[in-house]
Amino acid sequence: MSVTELIQLPLAQRLHAMEALWASLTQDEFASVETDWHAEILADRVKEIESGNTLDWETAKAQLFAMAQARQLR
Repeated sequence: MSVTELIQLPLAQRLHAMEALWASLTQDEFASVETDWHAEILADRVKEIESGNTLDWETAKAQLFAMAQARQLR
């Protein structure tokens, strides 16, 4: 199936296809293989968590919502 064909599907069907694809990837023995750039990003995220330089979900969600609203006002 091509991207063009996928785009033409209703949203519910595209989401279902995405979930099925994700489920198939998690079953793949190579799914956990990461690239160097991905390993670096993950290491940075671990450092942020360990340093306490993180936001709780409610604060992060509020910031994302505010950013989305600001973009809509432009």
